[in-house]
Amino acid sequence: MRRWNEGEVLAVVFVLLLCLAAGWFCFVHLPLVRARAAAQQDAEEAHRVQVETANFANGHADWQAALADQQQRRGFLVQALPLTLAQGTFLSHLERQAIARHLVLSGVVPAPAEMGADGVSELVVRVRLVGDYFSLVDFLQDIASLRIGGRFVEVRGIRVRSDRDGAPLTCELTLAIFALGEQGK
Repeated sequence: MRRWNEGEVLAVVFVLLLCLAAGWFCFVHLPLVRARAAAQQDAEEAHRVQVETANFANGHADWQAALADQQQRRGFLVQALPLTLAQGTFLSHLERQAIARHLVLSGVVPAPAEMGADGVSELVVRVRLVGDYFSLVDFLQDIASLRIGGRFVEVRGIRVRSDRDGAPLTCELTLAIFALGEQGK
């Protein structure tokens, strides 16, 4: 048997160490790096879910109050944008509001109801009122604040005139009301 000299032994040991280092790198280090990246990604996802849950819980701390608020908003929406146009109800509310503001309702001309492309019915109504300036302003504020039967009312046109000095003002309004359902009555 041949004896190995010191240089050859060192070369063999060096090659073995290189093979062991390459094996450790491929079979131990790289899988650990991949596992660490996957664990870090899982931890970030868990943290994101935890933050979302905490934000949701903070926004809905009192479930009963949140449910009552939601019911109140739904009731407002149903009143402001009902399923039918309910033309008669709207016109009676309009008349009562005019009388409450000391205005004379001298003309109401509804146009035929139209169905929009988005499924919302629309009714345009031309109204003529006679009264003083401040009563007309109060009436217009009532329309803007949904006091006319709680409905969304769009003012599409206003024309105010007076026949002579000191005479009451005549206001011609073009209003539109809306409904979510089929064409109203």
